[in-house]
Amino acid sequence: MKHLVLALLLLSLGFSATVVVNSQDGRDLVSATYYAANTGDRIVFVPPVYNEPVTYGKIGWNGEVLLVQSASNPIITGMADALRNRGNTVETISSAEPYQTNRMLAERSGARKFILVDPVYGYNTVAAVAYAKQNSMYLLFVDKAQKDAVISFLNGKAPQDILLYGYVDAEVKDALSSNGLSYREINTGDKFDDNMQMLDLYLAQNPAKKQAILSDGNAFEDTITGGDDPVLLISPVVPAGVYNYVRDRASEGKISVGLVVDREYAQTAYDLKESVNEELGREALHVLVKFGQSVPAAGSGLFDVDLFPVMGPILGLEIRGAEYNTLARELEVTYANTGNAQEYVKSRIIVYVDGYPVGTVGDEEPLSIPRGQTIGKGYPIGIENGAILANITAMFGSSRKSTENGVVAILNAGRVEFTDRSLLEISSFTEDGGDLFVTYSNAGNTSVYFRADANTNVSGRMTRIEDDRVYPLAQGEAKIVKFPGVLKGSSGIVAGAGYGSREAFMDKRAEKAYAPAPAADYTLLLAGLLVLLVLIIGYLILSRGKSAAKGKR
Repeated sequence: MKHLVLALLLLSLGFSATVVVNSQDGRDLVSATYYAANTGDRIVFVPPVYNEPVTYGKIGWNGEVLLVQSASNPIITGMADALRNRGNTVETISSAEPYQTNRMLAERSGARKFILVDPVYGYNTVAAVAYAKQNSMYLLFVDKAQKDAVISFLNGKAPQDILLYGYVDAEVKDALSSNGLSYREINTGDKFDDNMQMLDLYLAQNPAKKQAILSDGNAFEDTITGGDDPVLLISPVVPAGVYNYVRDRASEGKISVGLVVDREYAQTAYDLKESVNEELGREALHVLVKFGQSVPAAGSGLFDVDLFPVMGPILGLEIRGAEYNTLARELEVTYANTGNAQEYVKSRIIVYVDGYPVGTVGDEEPLSIPRGQTIGKGYPIGIENGAILANITAMFGSSRKSTENGVVAILNAGRVEFTDRSLLEISSFTEDGGDLFVTYSNAGNTSVYFRADANTNVSGRMTRIEDDRVYPLAQGEAKIVKFPGVLKGSSGIVAGAGYGSREAFMDKRAEKAYAPAPAADYTLLLAGLLVLLVLIIGYLILSRGKSAAKGKR
């Protein structure tokens, strides 16, 4: 009888399984990682370059194994049988289509909170693991192609929370809104800023956590998939914003240890530590480097750390043409985004007339170009006569603050005559919870195209939100654009738009400031209710005392 009771007790407690990923497709690893983050299971992945004793040693013997395996591209063949031969009970999920597997594991996980990420941005899937695990959130891949399937899935779940992390197609946001699925968003146009915003949310919920993993976000590693430490994105040259963030959080005692899981970043991390501590004048930041892993079942000594690369943006930019608009007195350059991700472009253009340099023009702020779109930009410069040649150097990247790629074009610029007589106005604002609805009106006598944006001030930190859609407006028409979540914590918002009468040249600018309605202050009301409650209680006690006195008489 005692043995039966013990067996039932053990069954009631339950045991976590080991999720094993055997796939050359990193999307399967992402799905399995977020599944395990929700179920509490342990996860082991087979890296592209693997040590078989290490891999099987990490999985172990005589356990419960959920094997997520590519139907067409596993890394190890015959793995299910090998695991069973080691006494494991194995359930196999064959992944024939990674996006279907992603939604199937979401269903199986039982999650009701979701992070939506465009699959192009693998570093966002790496950066979000710890926050997802802390909040029982599952990551869903979504883009224009997967929009309908994801919306259908979410409609059947009554989600408690939806977070759009990083760039997400505007069509996805429209579909969420039209289906009554509210969401919040972290998207500054810079992967480092997005990551720091998420890390702040994590640390606010878990102030006892003092260690962060320092990673470039280009690969998963066991500590990252475990989800017990948040990731802070770095690069070989640490961006100034990241350095300032680390310095400030170290000074505040919120981050005291940086863990490096890819030893190629050891020197970068040590230099970061030395600079921060020197500036603070004390040992506020420490760095640990994981030079290897110990797997006793595979033998003594240290083995190489297992890394699994993830998908990253493919960037491409073409300079399609240059013309000189004699009426606007601008050199008009047309750019085409030929990559698979949002791109930011900054150009420097040396202008020659009849072979002699007459001026240099360029971009103060990066030009945003959605994937697959063509955008034009006019650069003011006065030119009277002569043959015009433009020597264009365009730097571009997937981050607003990091344009690491470049293209050069030398183009003969013909002459055109065009005057843009369009006029766009921001006519009204409407609040709905944390969302702001802005009405853009065509106030001119010609058609207009515009792309909306907003800058919001939250605790002194400016965040920019851009809508990647181009909206056409006929004369007299208006369009309401939703900026989700911008009112939360905001002390001021500036709504704006780039616009023009030609879709490729939206060089004109409309802006209007908006001050959110102050949150209701219930302090006086509560104080009044408290006083009223005290008076009522006092009255009741007094009345009861009088009644008792009459009864004695």
